[in-house]
Amino acid sequence: MPTLSEFVAGFLHQDWPDDFATVDDVAREYLALEPHKASTLARDVRTLLDGDHSEDDLRRILEGLGSQYWPPGDGITHREYLQGLLGIAETGGPPSRE
Repeated sequence: MPTLSEFVAGFLHQDWPDDFATVDDVAREYLALEPHKASTLARDVRTLLDGDHSEDDLRRILEGLGSQYWPPGDGITHREYLQGLLGIAETGGPPSRE
């Protein structure tokens, strides 16, 4: 998961809220700077989502990659965060949460 690792370690550092209003804005900025990585980011996220991972597993994996983002603070699960990230990587915008 090299592209996902690059994204979370490089962009979801402890100060990301100082620079961005939302975590979705972070992903859009990353993809604006690295548009050629959208498909590999989507592949990495899909691989993670397709695995048999519990919510705690996903938390540990993301933290192990260097993420400083805590989805429950925004009222979503780690899985829901990853699904939103996948939507951004695939389409340039988050999927509807309805």
